[in-house]
Amino acid sequence: MKESIIFLKEKLVELYSEHSHLEIRYEYKSIINTHVVEVKPVHCFNSDRPYILKQIEVEDVFENTFFGEDIVFITDDSLIKVNNPILSLGVSTINVDLSEFEQQKVSFVVAQPCLTYDAYIIPQDFDVFIAPPDNKNDISNIKDSGVKLESFLF
Repeated sequence: MKESIIFLKEKLVELYSEHSHLEIRYEYKSIINTHVVEVKPVHCFNSDRPYILKQIEVEDVFENTFFGEDIVFITDDSLIKVNNPILSLGVSTINVDLSEFEQQKVSFVVAQPCLTYDAYIIPQDFDVFIAPPDNKNDISNIKDSGVKLESFLF
């Protein structure tokens, strides 16, 4: 495996450990010799100052260490996409049609100001299936969400 891939995986795990409210997915696109790192949610990508400073630090060290290779950080609204991640860090998504549930107003005090919350009451006979990761050796979770985090009360 390329040294740059090993380096980035380590740095992204560090980044996630400091900013666990983010979803981070990483893919190396060999055809263009570019490392693509997708970070969600968009709001945190654009305005979470501690995250942004860490991203700049990772970019600077990478660019000064691995000449001839490119690194790009993207988010939901980017034209480039991560299609085949070799690293995924974040929370699994539960895809549910929420229109059939009663939405409740719930107030939360949260440490991460970039998240918004909704809560739903779900009947007892409701089953939730969470798919295992595609790569059984990958111990991380995968999610595909935006700025929202939903809470479910059973």
